[in-house]
Amino acid sequence: MPGARAPYVRLGGGRSTLDVFGRDWVLALRRRPVERHGARGPGVPGRRPQQQRQRQRFTQAYRIDADGAALVRPDGVLAWKSVHAVDEPAARVATVLDQLLTGRYDRR
Repeated sequence: MPGARAPYVRLGGGRSTLDVFGRDWVLALRRRPVERHGARGPGVPGRRPQQQRQRQRFTQAYRIDADGAALVRPDGVLAWKSVHAVDEPAARVATVLDQLLTGRYDRR
C-alpha cells in the first residue's frame, strides 16, 4: 500500500529489493518494456526481476498484475502503484512524480 515500506522480495544471487532501492526513485515492474511505463521519460530508472520465479514473487508481494507498476521513493517507501496497465503510462508516471514532489494533487 502506498505510504508503507516497499515489500521485500528476494531477487537471487544474494540480492533483494533492498539492494535496488535507496538512491533514486525507482519504477518497479514485472514486465518489459520498462520504457513503456515512462522510466526513461521522467528520469526514473526502471527495474524488473530477471527470472520468472522472481517476477511471480514480485507481483504477489506488490499485489499488482503482470502489467502493473510501483513507484518507490529513495527511502524505500512505496509512493504509488498501478495494479493494472494504465493509458499513457509515461505521462501517468510523470504526473504522479510531479504531484509527489510538489504536493499538488488533483483530487477529482
